[in-house]
Amino acid sequence: MVEPRKIHSAIQTIKDQKSFIKNLLIDSLGWKIPEGTSNVEEISYPWTAAELNAEGLDKKIVDGEIHQIQPLEESRNQPWGIFLLEFRNADAFVKGRGLTGPLRKVLRGLVPKKLRQSNKPVWDRENLLFICTHNYEHYRFAYFKPPKEKERASLL
Repeated sequence: MVEPRKIHSAIQTIKDQKSFIKNLLIDSLGWKIPEGTSNVEEISYPWTAAELNAEGLDKKIVDGEIHQIQPLEESRNQPWGIFLLEFRNADAFVKGRGLTGPLRKVLRGLVPKKLRQSNKPVWDRENLLFICTHNYEHYRFAYFKPPKEKERASLL
């Protein structure tokens, strides 16, 4: 397991997409991303707010796209959905403004539900990780715990 101090130190050195990939994803987290990768588009799939059923969120996100980091395992059976959200304004990171609302909108588009398009992937909410940033200066990592019912069912 990666120590939080190592992640914190890596975040302090990030200045752009290239250093985000090298310093955090490769060096600190040990993700298997090809050396020399310099931008997020090389290792991700773009999603629009419409695809995520999160209309209105695109006004807060750079270019209206959310990037899903490609599966890190060769088998493509990775249970995690890892998303990078680049916010236009730093005010999204100001205390009291909160990211919970926008992230819940994204979450609703990614979790299993009865009325969904079968051609789009889904994840259990506890297997979603959001890496939120503004200009690669401010960061917030977010995930959602499983619903109480699921926790109780897994304890039985």
